[in-house]
Amino acid sequence: LAAAAAAKAAKAAVEAEKRKRQQEAEEELRQRDAREADRRIKEAELRLRQEAAEKAAQEAEQQKQQWEQKQLEQQEAAVRKRLQTQRVAAERNLEQAAGLPPRAKVR
Repeated sequence: LAAAAAAKAAKAAVEAEKRKRQQEAEEELRQRDAREADRRIKEAELRLRQEAAEKAAQEAEQQKQQWEQKQLEQQEAAVRKRLQTQRVAAERNLEQAAGLPPRAKVR
């Protein structure tokens, strides 16, 4: 009877050890899966940050180019206006030198 009880106790101890090892193995798998998920999340976040930085850099470059284009257009307009003013003044000087009556200023 004692031997049967001892065998039963030993069998229960073996089963308990099996359950413990199974639980440890499952916990290790859960931890490994969690680490892998964390790694993937971090990679995705990094990729998103890089894409956002690239997009911001492209937008900044585009704004810079637009600003430069606007500056060029303004400079060109100023030069055209100055040349027009000089042309009109030269025409008036020629007309005056030729003895023609002064014309009315166009505003």
